[in-house]
Amino acid sequence: MNMQPLNFCRSMVKQFSASMEIPNFPVENKKILSHAIDLAASSKKFILPAGGRLLDDKEFKALDENEVLRLPYPMIAMEYEQTIDNQNDVLEGRSAKSSKRIVFARERGEFIYIFLCCWLDSMGMWGPMPSEVAIPVTGYLDRNNKSKDGRVQIRGQLQNQLVPLSDFGDEIGALLCLLNSLQCSNVKIERQEPKATGKKIKSAFAFDSYHFLTIDPPKQLAGTAHAGAHRSPREHLRRGHIRRLEDRKIWVNASVVGTGSVGKISKAYIVGA
Repeated sequence: MNMQPLNFCRSMVKQFSASMEIPNFPVENKKILSHAIDLAASSKKFILPAGGRLLDDKEFKALDENEVLRLPYPMIAMEYEQTIDNQNDVLEGRSAKSSKRIVFARERGEFIYIFLCCWLDSMGMWGPMPSEVAIPVTGYLDRNNKSKDGRVQIRGQLQNQLVPLSDFGDEIGALLCLLNSLQCSNVKIERQEPKATGKKIKSAFAFDSYHFLTIDPPKQLAGTAHAGAHRSPREHLRRGHIRRLEDRKIWVNASVVGTGSVGKISKAYIVGA
């Protein structure tokens, strides 16, 4: 399976560039839009699945907050569609349905800075958040504090104290899910170039190239229970999970485990990054 580029960055840049040409457009607003355009031009683009959660690991088991957190590239952009259950977000003090996200992240000193643009469905346009949030490159997880759904809490700092950190919770979580996935040795980055039309790529921007994560199912590991083994469990679904081995970490896909089966990996698959 190969996910198609969403081209959210292209759409956003087109809209923001047009807005900046409007006579007497507010200078402060122009600075924000210009910043978003610069980030789009400089970032490596990843596509995430709907909801922004690449792998379901609420505890980020592959990450060690005592070690420096690094992005796969100095600047990245993550594009994803929001799920129906979680489309209400606050943008500049107003509650609005938002079905699309662009999350920019860049390394700078002791922090990773995150800038967010949301698609406002009712207005049919992109809207930038008025503030950035920064997460420290070490000590960024509070493992003693979890949300109601069991997710480990993430520490962050806001530039604008009028915008609550909770407004960025979903997007920060999506970023750490991506970085958590990349710690697994069987997760690789692949790049997809824009498709050529005829002899040339028409109107191709530098940010029309996208990156995906490929996940290879691990071979059966030593110590895996065999069918018919003593005290074999009843057949059940084992959720996808991160497994720590002596020399590496791997992601193991969901599988069916039980007395009638060794436990089968569903398949190798590709999820958009």
